[in-house]
Amino acid sequence: MGNFLELVSENGWEYVIRKNTKGVVIICVYNKDNNKYLVVEQYRIPVRKRLIEFPAGIIENNETIIDAAIRELKEEVGLLCSPEKLINLGYVYSSAGLTNEKAFLFGTIIDNNTNFIQPRLDIKEIENGLRQLWVTEEILIEAKAAKVLSTLLRFKEKYLKL
Repeated sequence: MGNFLELVSENGWEYVIRKNTKGVVIICVYNKDNNKYLVVEQYRIPVRKRLIEFPAGIIENNETIIDAAIRELKEEVGLLCSPEKLINLGYVYSSAGLTNEKAFLFGTIIDNNTNFIQPRLDIKEIENGLRQLWVTEEILIEAKAAKVLSTLLRFKEKYLKL
């Protein structure tokens, strides 16, 4: 058992539950001026490779889902985002056969005039070589992290309706 995960066996089914959190947030950052997406790339120990992902993180017990999204953008990519700039994309279950984790999806649209501050990476992110990248949609479609595709699809559907 860890701080945020617990292995459970029920009716012959083994799965992992998220504990001490309401879930995770994932935020698609889209720059409308250059038609690129801001992602993070880092080494992921369970799959033994570097992956590109949208900024994301665990919702701490003392914060709202929106507060978690704003905090993660600031910490991982240095983007200061206000609540009204977040586009709610709903939620998905990360892997319903493996975990009860609920991922709350958001998007935000920026332009070339958007200012950034220095990200505040935690020690695990530094050790795993987290870095920020601007990528095209074609790169995202080839991403190996499944939640990237869910978030991108929802963002595109919502953004095209704006």
